[in-house]
Amino acid sequence: MVSERFREDVSTVPGMVAVGLLCIATGLVVISRSVALIIGFWKFVIGMWVVYLLYRLVVAVEALVDQQTPSE
Repeated sequence: MVSERFREDVSTVPGMVAVGLLCIATGLVVISRSVALIIGFWKFVIGMWVVYLLYRLVVAVEALVDQQTPSE
């Protein structure tokens, strides 16, 4: 499956280091994208929670104002 030329290049120390660095770089790219996705998701969740709390605050203030206004 693997060509002899590739096998010879990888069997040397610089070749092994190069392949190892390539694997590490690929893994870091995948991990960083996953982390970015997870962070983006939690930013969205926290943002929606803040919007909900602001909505509840507005509703509570409206109810308080309605309670304070004298009814005729």
